[in-house]
Amino acid sequence: MRTDSRLRLGVLVLAICGSVLLCGCQSGFQVPVTLADNLRNASVQVQIIGIDDLAVPKWSSINMTDYWAPGSPMMPDRQKIKILDFDPGKVQTLTLSKNDPVWRTWSDREITHLVVLANIPGAFPSREGNADARRLIIDLRHAWYESGPSSYAFTVSAQGITYTSAK
Repeated sequence: MRTDSRLRLGVLVLAICGSVLLCGCQSGFQVPVTLADNLRNASVQVQIIGIDDLAVPKWSSINMTDYWAPGSPMMPDRQKIKILDFDPGKVQTLTLSKNDPVWRTWSDREITHLVVLANIPGAFPSREGNADARRLIIDLRHAWYESGPSSYAFTVSAQGITYTSAK
């Protein structure tokens, strides 16, 4: 009987530790977005959206010119995205904080990718996926494993969106 109690206690401890580890792997991290000097005097909106594998084809094929059109019905629910508004001549780096409530929303939906969209001034051809300068889709699964990056930093310039990753 004593062995049975220890076994149950051991299973309970393992279950709790496993839950903590699984939840911890999808916690948020700092995501700084910097506006390049060539956009310092522009008004630019950046949207960060957490998606799962099934949504990648949809977000890869959305026409960015139509998406950024005034009154576009394609814009997602504001509760499910992070919007960073850069004003002319103001702060050049804004950050999605690791404690931002949107991470909980995304964790509940088991996201695997971040979509970063930028309403960059100028004329751009609409292209699929990351070929469109106004869209960048990053697979986050590398960030949640020891071998991959633990953070991403994005830069938005007049030429498009780029990123760097770090451990």
